[in-house]
Amino acid sequence: MNIRIITTDKKIKEVKSHGKMISELSARVSSNDYLYDLEMFDPQENTITPVESDIPAQDWIPVCNCIWESEDFFYAYVNNSDEDSKVSLFRYKTSDGTRTEIFSFNKDPDPFDDMRFRLFVLSEDQVIVQAERHKLQDTDQLMGNIEFNQTLHDLNTGETNTIKDVNLINNGISIIIPVSPADIMMKTGFSSILDSRITAGRESEALIESVYFGSMAMFISSAFRDKTTIGYKLLGTAYNDKGIIDPGARDDYIYFTILDYENMSAETIFYDHVTDETLRCLNENANSEELCFSHVINNVPYIRSNSAGSTMFFNVRASENDSVFFNENFQAVVGNLFVFDSAARSKHRIRVYDSPKNKLLLETSGKYVAGCQSDSDYYIYISSK
Repeated sequence: MNIRIITTDKKIKEVKSHGKMISELSARVSSNDYLYDLEMFDPQENTITPVESDIPAQDWIPVCNCIWESEDFFYAYVNNSDEDSKVSLFRYKTSDGTRTEIFSFNKDPDPFDDMRFRLFVLSEDQVIVQAERHKLQDTDQLMGNIEFNQTLHDLNTGETNTIKDVNLINNGISIIIPVSPADIMMKTGFSSILDSRITAGRESEALIESVYFGSMAMFISSAFRDKTTIGYKLLGTAYNDKGIIDPGARDDYIYFTILDYENMSAETIFYDHVTDETLRCLNENANSEELCFSHVINNVPYIRSNSAGSTMFFNVRASENDSVFFNENFQAVVGNLFVFDSAARSKHRIRVYDSPKNKLLLETSGKYVAGCQSDSDYYIYISSK
């Protein structure tokens, strides 16, 4: 195991590992515009390759790569010109450094159009385009105030299929995460917790959030062909005064938290998709200071809680605290490592511990920015400012 510290003065938005390469998405302000730059970092060669630059933040399109253990990086943005406006989807192949536009579609250039897009790359030749916009009517009888339209595009044949599943049409797809070569976790719906388009406490605007587990093949055949209900395993759901936060998947587990923000309670769910076992943890005091977060470390489910001066990692399976850290500010779990920050006399220091022994592996000056794991190596980005 190697830990590499990377000092940067860029405002890093996201770093991700793609085989031997690491994508770095950063943001900066230029002439009052918020711009994104995308670069590829090769740790072995210690080189950085510019991929995109000066992309307005409002033109950057979220792309979900649903391919198991994919080493390619997919990204998309709006291409504006004097004649038209289109959304372009690109694939960057880390194996040879080539960048290719693999798909595009036209977009209404009207600046007052509030249409948003979300793309899901299901395979090398299948892409879902989800269009999202406010519904025009405003009525207390309205169930959800966002319209969704999903289309499956076959990049080889040009064939398109419109989604037929009622849940997805009404609530939209939030995220798809591959958990094995054949299976996926899918979260549907959005809530006011994380989406400003939905007004908190207004039931007429609320969408139903759900988390499912099932096969990718079943998803494609049922949602876009002739069935109206996907035959997936439902793991949890939330509506109106409840919301789903922190969904993810790692090792054998799918995890998420259902937050009841009226009663300030929360239930965290860990689902082992290999053994079909479900573990549940209830937090009856889920205020902003006591909110718990879920992690999977070394294939063990943990609940992280913060209290005055301490951070605790509760081993859900063993029902005991495995790790307790005092007088340090938690920053991240990067793979199987804990990253903490401490400040004294306005000087920040980063400490990196292993799990489960909690051994201090590294300490250095700086402020944590981001981190990722590539095979058995770890990359910790820090700012010296």
